[in-house]
Amino acid sequence: MEPNNNHEEIKNLLVENQRLLIENNQLLRKMRKSAIIGFVFRIIYLVIFMGVPIFVYFNYIEPNLATIKTKLDNFEQLTAESDFFKKISDSLNSKSQE
Repeated sequence: MEPNNNHEEIKNLLVENQRLLIENNQLLRKMRKSAIIGFVFRIIYLVIFMGVPIFVYFNYIEPNLATIKTKLDNFEQLTAESDFFKKISDSLNSKSQE
């Protein structure tokens, strides 16, 4: 065995090792970048998934419910004051019994 040949083999192994380390580092960086992007998109998805219904409720549904509630309260006051619907109901019931 020649000592020179052994040194060449070690040198080739070191060069191959360096190449594999660089390739491994590149793959790890890509994986980390992919994980960070996935995390960001997951957060954005959750914000949209949770935020859109809340936005729709407070901007569209809740004002309409408040309007409906006030109109219903006004209607209840009107019916309580006039007894109009009770008279109609009584007259319909009396006609149906005959």
